Amino acid sequence: MIDVVRIPFQEPSGTDPENIRFFKNIGDRVNPGELLFSYEYDGALFEENAVTEGQVLAIFLTDGDSAPCGTPAIAISVSRDYL
Repeated sequence: MIDVVRIPFQEPSGTDPENIRFFKNIGDRVNPGELLFSYEYDGALFEENAVTEGQVLAIFLTDGDSAPCGTPAIAISVSRDYL
């Protein structure tokens, strides 16, 4: 199974989350609670943590990007078949 982590929705303000920064690389193992990426929204810094254990398969954005809420950011394999 693959868990696609998206840029979370925040209260609407007319701006997209920006300055996205990743803390994991493709191939890295992740555990629940580990920091995956951070982003700025309306001047505040938010962090997105892993909720599953697995391995990073893909990162869909680049550090420093802006992206609309709901955009896929990172894919994590949670199946032992892929680890």
